[in-house]
Amino acid sequence: MEGHTGVFNINYIPTKKLSFNIASAYTDSKAHIEAFNFAGPLEYAPGTDGARERYYNYDFSNVADYSDLHIRELDLTLSASYIINKNFALSAGYNYLYYGDADPYLYDGTGRAHIGMLTLNYWY
Repeated sequence: MEGHTGVFNINYIPTKKLSFNIASAYTDSKAHIEAFNFAGPLEYAPGTDGARERYYNYDFSNVADYSDLHIRELDLTLSASYIINKNFALSAGYNYLYYGDADPYLYDGTGRAHIGMLTLNYWY
């Protein structure tokens, strides 16, 4: 398994009433299972009712081909806040989310989300 991760957060406050923020987290990860095989003959063993139950030697030779993982994730947030007066503040933000699977097995779960936020805060 190998991967890379990066995180950063920048706050900028040009005045007492105004602030900006940029935050991000990124992950790039890879993993896989090495090829393996449980070699052995087909065997029989006594079952619970005295009959012979069959035990199979399953073929695991393709497991390594289906186990590749290569996932990338990005979370990026941009926001700004303005203090209107001692009781009110207005905030706006944007959040971008990305999830990518470069080696999907069962289904491709790659996707993106765009989220916008507008908040009015009141303190009493």
